[in-house]
Amino acid sequence: MSTRTQAAALVLAIAVLSHSELGISATSEAENIPQRVTLPRSEVHQIRSEINGRDYDLLVALPMGYSAAAKARHPVLYVLDGGGFLALTAQAHMLMQLNEEVPPLILVGIHAQSGSIMEYLANRVLDFTPTRNLEAETEATAEYGHEVRSGGGDDFLRVLVEEIIPWTEGRYLTAPERGLAGFSYGGLFAIHALLRAPRAFTHYLIGSPDLNWDDAVMFEREAAYAAENKELKARVFMSVGSLEEYFYVPNMLRMAETLTSHDYTGLEVMSHIFEGETHQSVIPATMSRGMRFLFGTPE
Repeated sequence: MSTRTQAAALVLAIAVLSHSELGISATSEAENIPQRVTLPRSEVHQIRSEINGRDYDLLVALPMGYSAAAKARHPVLYVLDGGGFLALTAQAHMLMQLNEEVPPLILVGIHAQSGSIMEYLANRVLDFTPTRNLEAETEATAEYGHEVRSGGGDDFLRVLVEEIIPWTEGRYLTAPERGLAGFSYGGLFAIHALLRAPRAFTHYLIGSPDLNWDDAVMFEREAAYAAENKELKARVFMSVGSLEEYFYVPNMLRMAETLTSHDYTGLEVMSHIFEGETHQSVIPATMSRGMRFLFGTPE
């Protein structure tokens, strides 16, 4: 199929999906009742962790063609900050799946339940940071107007590995490949997971990791891992926007170069700087490019 034909087919498919798969319904003038726009093939579940006592929403988006009857198994991409990023990731995945750029993926967004946005921000500091940093806690508590604690990364990693992954694999037709996607503090946590539990995931989508945390402690963690290990079986995509705060770009490049320099058996790393993008605007590009590199068909 030519590029022009593929583009035409993609546009037609999107036009058809806009009234069915995307959950958009036309309304008559008589009804005059607007319909909700819903995410296709999506579900929301709640779990309470026995490890940290917290409640989490699990937002699941199944790929086009998913069928229990077909018995085909699919890789899973676990998306941190799922309340904000699951829909964005699912729509980007759907568009690329239409053009056969990526295989069908099961997406699981993880969202810590909270009573307010400030409580949610405080929760993600606790879950995503690998060490306790009292100075950062004081600053964040003043900024959020809500008590902030840090250093819960090990507990949250256990929640993922011991509770959320088994729940997912017991409910859906999953393949052995597991991905973890995180942005900013979530990217910091993804690197923590890579080094702390290297067999938990096979693919890592890491956007703008906050590697300044606690005097850049993750570089010390990586050096300690390298001193004891020669193997790190993982495929890693790391990116950052060129217009982000001054420390994001050099820290991301340094971590990518450091991982590569140790010549771990089984490790493949790709890093990318998105020109002209900020800490917020880079997120869609990070998600789409990351999925293509990690799961897509080699060009």
